[in-house]
Amino acid sequence: MTDFASMAARLYGGPAPAEQAPATPQPAASAASQLYDAPPEPQQATPEAAPAPAMEAKPADAQQALYGETEELPAVEVPESIRAMREADGARQMYSPQGTYASVLPDDLWSGDEAAQAIPEPVQRAAISELREMAADVAMSNDDVRALQSIARQIPEAPSDADRIAWREQAVTRLNETYGNGAAQAFRDARAFIAQDPRRAKILDAKGLGDHPDTVLMVARLARQARIQGKLK
Repeated sequence: MTDFASMAARLYGGPAPAEQAPATPQPAASAASQLYDAPPEPQQATPEAAPAPAMEAKPADAQQALYGETEELPAVEVPESIRAMREADGARQMYSPQGTYASVLPDDLWSGDEAAQAIPEPVQRAAISELREMAADVAMSNDDVRALQSIARQIPEAPSDADRIAWREQAVTRLNETYGNGAAQAFRDARAFIAQDPRRAKILDAKGLGDHPDTVLMVARLARQARIQGKLK
């Protein structure tokens, strides 16, 4: 099972549809089955329907024109503030996260997870697609994604309270070493950065990932970058 799948499982709460998830869902299966309801049936056009008037092309239309037909995936709930940020990001339309992160968050990310086989493939692809979008939201590089995956692999399945306390102490030390008198502000920025999208906290809560000093330093760096770019108030 891909370690990053266990983090993705914490993205969304809510009960999984009984027909999609096994009785005791494993991490990747939980990630996909809890993300989405069953995809709705496509609407059928009636013969009497008049053709719709021509409309101004949207970003999705432009992408289809450039790359051909694209598969319609199940919809995902995205916080309104995040959705607005994405729509306002012109560069995002030119450099799609789906291509940027395809090598580190591939379509077959959960291919080795037996539990994920019970989840419809479109739902799995939609979950992975949203992970790519979330990586772009926080301006992670491919190396950042790989580093986060590596940290997750190093963490025991259930770290002890003592381990997590020790990590927090190490994180404080490293923040002080890195930011000096600005360490407290760096910590506040990191907390505000995570709070922008509640799903980020769910990922970082998995396996105590958010307590690990390497994760804390990464989040603090990304938060400072966001503040400099005016994306964190």
